[in-house]
Amino acid sequence: MTKFGLSRRRITPILVCCVCIFLSAFADSRHDLVWRKNSVDASIEDWPLKSLLSRVAAATGWKVYVDPELEQHVSVTFRDASQAEALRFLLGNMNYALVPGSKGHAKLYVYKSSAAQATSLVLPDKISKATNLIANELIVTLPPGTKKDVEKLASELNGKVMAKSDGLNAYRLQFPDEQTAQKAREALAQREDLDIQDNYSFQRPTLTSAASTSPAAVFPIDPKPVTQGSQITVALVDTPIQPLDGKMKDFILPSVHVLDEPASLPNDPTHATSMAETVLNSMVFTKDADQKAAQLGNVRVLPIDIYGADNSTTTFEVAQGLYKAIQANAQVINLSLGGTGESPMVDYLLAMAKQKQILVFASAGNTPTTDATWPAANPNAIAVTATDWNGDLASYANRGSFVDVKAPGSARVIYNGQTYISTGTSTATAFVSGQAAGLAAQGLTTAQVQDAILRNFNMNNPPLQKGR
Repeated sequence: MTKFGLSRRRITPILVCCVCIFLSAFADSRHDLVWRKNSVDASIEDWPLKSLLSRVAAATGWKVYVDPELEQHVSVTFRDASQAEALRFLLGNMNYALVPGSKGHAKLYVYKSSAAQATSLVLPDKISKATNLIANELIVTLPPGTKKDVEKLASELNGKVMAKSDGLNAYRLQFPDEQTAQKAREALAQREDLDIQDNYSFQRPTLTSAASTSPAAVFPIDPKPVTQGSQITVALVDTPIQPLDGKMKDFILPSVHVLDEPASLPNDPTHATSMAETVLNSMVFTKDADQKAAQLGNVRVLPIDIYGADNSTTTFEVAQGLYKAIQANAQVINLSLGGTGESPMVDYLLAMAKQKQILVFASAGNTPTTDATWPAANPNAIAVTATDWNGDLASYANRGSFVDVKAPGSARVIYNGQTYISTGTSTATAFVSGQAAGLAAQGLTTAQVQDAILRNFNMNNPPLQKGR
């Protein structure tokens, strides 16, 4: 068994003294265990081990098993620890092993002397559940090549299969109520032949500005005929898209619908329409774009609709949208959505995207808060927050250690002769995706594009001066 970390030492008084200067501010936080993308904070006083592990399971999505004979209590305070350091600090003199699992479902074993002793499953703490949790649903995933009658299994647990993804070998299960879903969770968690995870909802994003009359937009780039392997594809995992005006329409590939195609679309631009325009307008302003307009003609936007006609979508559809983007060999994936719940299945797909050298940009959210927003907080995504017209962090925009870059949070959208203003971290994310596409079209490698984005839109860059 591969051990992620192993420690036989307790936290020393020196460590506690080193972080005591943060206690006054940290103690007022709404969280006493904050598990972020790149750092973990804790302020824990005499917590029973199983309560601690329950919080860890909720924060990470790991399956956690503990030796029933371990009855320790934990008291520790630290800030900005890595995941490996956090486990070492939290578990002190206990042995543990973090073992990677299929599709991101890692397992944490905590034990006295042998991992075989860790036989008691620790269920995630309900208090730590995300605000967008769908309490009466679960997602069941099977190992590749496995065939089981999941519909029969769901029926035995008083539930039903609402949707299936053949590519991910995953099923969306719905139960009559939260209590029935919790009983099913407890029963399924004991099984080693499948994985379970929560499902989260994402409200359908819309534009908030009123329209004003506008002349037709003049887009300065001509679409260039592309062949297999020559185009730069930006996968837009979003709402349904409408036909764009002028030359822009020729940069849009046929839509992929995870759900049924909606019968009709509104008269105002959908969120995907505004994001697509922002992507295309942004790429025009990449470095040397005026000298390399021909290369920019190779860019295409692939709309992947995960909402259909519904007012919301779920983690299950987000994962399918990501999977279709990866299968389409996109170079850039735009995720202008987010929530407070982390999904192991989405994490698995983001790791796959990174392995295939696909850049994923995700919006940090418009709460504003420093709490992690998923999937932006995943280390394999680049989290984007928004700036105002002066280049300062926008008042509505999320911030915090999980955020990687900042970009303009407002953009003009012209649709059917009307002008709209798209505002939010979604818009900032689409702007950065357009920059990435423009740089990739000009011949930069994935690594070079990422470095340029992280450098040019760094959170520590000074804001633009007024009038610039």
